[in-house]
Amino acid sequence: MKYRLKPGKENFDMVDGPFAGKRYRQGKIYQKEDIPETEMHKFEEAQSSKLKAESSKLKADLPARGAQAGISKLKADLPARSAQAGAGALLVDETDAGKEDKKAKSKK
Repeated sequence: MKYRLKPGKENFDMVDGPFAGKRYRQGKIYQKEDIPETEMHKFEEAQSSKLKAESSKLKADLPARGAQAGISKLKADLPARSAQAGAGALLVDETDAGKEDKKAKSKK
């Protein structure tokens, strides 16, 4: 399995033991057998942390992208909707006016 230093953990060098001279740096990937057991707490699985970061970024972008897409669609539809509403309003007004005229004529 592959591991990398957890975010916020300092780079470090091993100075004694079987891993003496080995350097551990942020952004580098290491095999489990290349990490001293006493330092394992500083590492996390490389693949899962990358997927978590990507999914977090996507989740954070979703509302912004969704809202922007919705606004763009509304802006694109606005002239058509305005024309439909205006025509509909005119038809309703003309129809209502026609009914009132007929009522007025029938009362006479």
